[in-house]
Amino acid sequence: METIRLVLVLVGFIGVCQGYGSGAPPVACEDMTPGHVLNGNDSIPLSPSDEPSPFTVTVSEVEFGQGGQVEVTIQGSVNFAGFLLQARQDGEDEPVGTFSDLASDMKFVECSATYTEAAVTHTNSNPFDGDVTVTWTAPSTQIADVTFYATVASDHDNYWVMLESEKIIYSGFSVLYPKLCMVLLPMVAILNRFLG
Repeated sequence: METIRLVLVLVGFIGVCQGYGSGAPPVACEDMTPGHVLNGNDSIPLSPSDEPSPFTVTVSEVEFGQGGQVEVTIQGSVNFAGFLLQARQDGEDEPVGTFSDLASDMKFVECSATYTEAAVTHTNSNPFDGDVTVTWTAPSTQIADVTFYATVASDHDNYWVMLESEKIIYSGFSVLYPKLCMVLLPMVAILNRFLG
């Protein structure tokens, strides 16, 4: 019985150590390192590439408010096999916000107790033959400025960790405030005219 249990545990570790064709696991959330090992030798971990990255992370907005939405795109000069994407506040390790508009070959990773859809990864080992774009929605509460981070693998052996987007600035206003102001300002002007 002990021998069977040992074999099952070892088989489980082999699956964890070989790489993740079904996406990044929760254990990769904090340092965003995929944990790939050298094929044929499970004791030799693969380090991130020190070559210039062929991938970039771009954003559609330069600032955001509470509940604001930003399109985030991972693009590259080569195809890529997998990725992990998060948004983090300045100086924080836990991702924030919520992603949406995921393609069928993407899924969420539970990287935050507060925001269960705050990290996105791939679902299979088929290479992506184009850019990946998802929508990020800011929390409805005040947060700090945000940077998007992506770990991207061109194949099992070559990956780049924590590629950064341009920082987007928290504007301090809810996305509802500008619309509300457009309604209230004329009313205030009318009241001021009659009361003044």
